[in-house]
Amino acid sequence: MNKVLLVTIIFYVVISLVIWLIKPAFMFNYNGSIKNLGVNEDETIFFYPIILIFLGIILYVIFFKLFSK
Repeated sequence: MNKVLLVTIIFYVVISLVIWLIKPAFMFNYNGSIKNLGVNEDETIFFYPIILIFLGIILYVIFFKLFSK
């Protein structure tokens, strides 16, 4: 497996689990469920699955740039 991809997957899983375990209030309800996507009071624009997609892309770009030198 590509070294960049392997490092990206490791960091992605670790960061995703940390977010899931911490359950920040701007992403999760008080009972631990994921908030719905939206702009109302009980909704969030920081939807957990969307954050994970962007996290994966950003991590891959960062490690690709670091390992390509």
